[in-house]
Amino acid sequence: MMMYATASKIKGNGDRRVAKAIIVGFVGQLKGWWDFHLSDSARTQILNTQVTIGQQSVQDPAT
Repeated sequence: MMMYATASKIKGNGDRRVAKAIIVGFVGQLKGWWDFHLSDSARTQILNTQVTIGQQSVQDPAT
C-alpha cells in the first residue's frame, strides 16, 4: 500500500484520491472490516481527516 501511495502522490494525486483507490483494492478481512464493521460516519471521518501543517489545518496537503 505504501509503495502505491507514494507513486500516486508523485504523480500528483491527493491523499483522498489515493485513499479511495486503496480502499477499492481491499480484499479479505480488511474489506470485511471496511464494508461491515465501520459505520458510514466512521468511513467519512477517516476520509475527511485533516492534517495540521504549522498553524494551518488542511484536509489534503497534496492538493
